[in-house]
Amino acid sequence: MGLEWFIKAVVRYWWLVLLPLLAVGALTAYQAMTATPTAPVQYTTVVRFSATQSQQALPTRDGDFQDVWLSSELAVKALTSWAQTSSFRQEIAERLSQQSFASDLNTLSIAVDQERSIGQLFLTWNEPEELEQIATAALDVLQEDSQIYFPQFGAEPAQVTVLDDIVVTPVPPPIVDSAEPLVRLFLAFLVGVGLAVLAQYTDPALRTKDEVRRVGLEVLVSVPRE
Repeated sequence: MGLEWFIKAVVRYWWLVLLPLLAVGALTAYQAMTATPTAPVQYTTVVRFSATQSQQALPTRDGDFQDVWLSSELAVKALTSWAQTSSFRQEIAERLSQQSFASDLNTLSIAVDQERSIGQLFLTWNEPEELEQIATAALDVLQEDSQIYFPQFGAEPAQVTVLDDIVVTPVPPPIVDSAEPLVRLFLAFLVGVGLAVLAQYTDPALRTKDEVRRVGLEVLVSVPRE
């Protein structure tokens, strides 16, 4: 049984291949039309910021500002590393507790990134209004509390400049969810091909010269279809 045999099976029993596709396609279309829209369970916001030591903490220099840019890059690196610690989360929680924020922040997702002197803070939460409060508190912590955890900044916190407004957006659904209808149709196609192959394999009829020879018989004469 080679490729030609499989092709003949699919062509001969094409309706068996089509039936599962039609059934799954109709079911998928019905579910899409009757599904009740639900609000996304996760929301996210991304805020970029720059940072440097306070001017009082910077050494006096003449003309060369390379150390200023290096200081900024190191300050951003320190702040993004701090944002992933439990102390940073605790500082956010303490600020929110003053605003009667009752939710537990243990499920708050915090991620960071850095490109030289620009840091990025990614926050993910399940309520959009609460996430805006959390993001505001997180930026306040970055701007006002860094000197508590980094003696390098001296007596004043790092100068943090927020570069973006806080914009809360829904987290897009996983790509697996988006591709689910296509996966269903592909599996239905495989089932249809399997049915066609099974039908061809169990069919006792001999329709071609090769099939006659395969069972050990000789072809004595062939009558054209017309």
